[in-house]
Amino acid sequence: MKQARLTAMARPFTHLEPRIIRQGPPRGAARGEVLLIHGAWHGPWCWDGLAEPLAARGLGVNRLCLPGHGEDPWELPGLTGLADYADQARRAAAGLGRPLLIGHSLGGWLVMKVLEAADLPAVLLMPLPPRGLPLTRLTRLFAQFPMAMAPVLALGRLRVRTPAMAARLFFAPDAPTPDLEGYWRRLVPEPGRVALEMGLGLAGCRPRPGRAPRLVVAGGRDYFLPVGRMRRLAARLGAEFLLLPDAGHNPWPAHPPALLERLAAFPPLA
Repeated sequence: MKQARLTAMARPFTHLEPRIIRQGPPRGAARGEVLLIHGAWHGPWCWDGLAEPLAARGLGVNRLCLPGHGEDPWELPGLTGLADYADQARRAAAGLGRPLLIGHSLGGWLVMKVLEAADLPAVLLMPLPPRGLPLTRLTRLFAQFPMAMAPVLALGRLRVRTPAMAARLFFAPDAPTPDLEGYWRRLVPEPGRVALEMGLGLAGCRPRPGRAPRLVVAGGRDYFLPVGRMRRLAARLGAEFLLLPDAGHNPWPAHPPALLERLAAFPPLA
């Protein structure tokens, strides 16, 4: 067991098959395949409330678990980068044929990495922009959470240190939230290199418009991402745009009904 864990910690992770949690009909019997890609700090559990209704519509729903995340996390090497995550996302998508890609936050950025090489239908929920966070939002993050951000400058781990920090980053003020203590305890730290690449846009991402339908969803009260930046990204991708005016960076638990209603009209799911 110890040797297996040490092997899992080594990078690059090309020796690891993408870890997928599946719901819905078996392959071949499903109306279509969906690949859900979670964001930084999170795991497949964040899709609870969205995955189940999609599976009930006869879709094969596949939740990707990025290395080191999920219910059985392990400490990622400090030099783990976004390219390591992107390789897992590309291989997971390729194994499903032509799935609908749905990514949240960093998961949206990973969807765009897949779109560099494959013209697939995609939904990007509050996606990390290709060039990283806007400077004003990154500066605010350092100013409001200096103890959490300081280790990143030395390639240390970026942790969501408290439930209050989780509430501020992910949910709109005064909005309904899950059990914050339980939510916070499921979050895992991100390696320093991943944190720097997310914040400063140091990892290349050059998605192009395609013929497959695409949708970008923004939150009107998103801590990280201005609505204008999301509108411009949608235009760049040739995507439809949906604004959830009261949503923070994470659309759950309050907004899955609105998402499901919009997804029901999205061509790959209609």
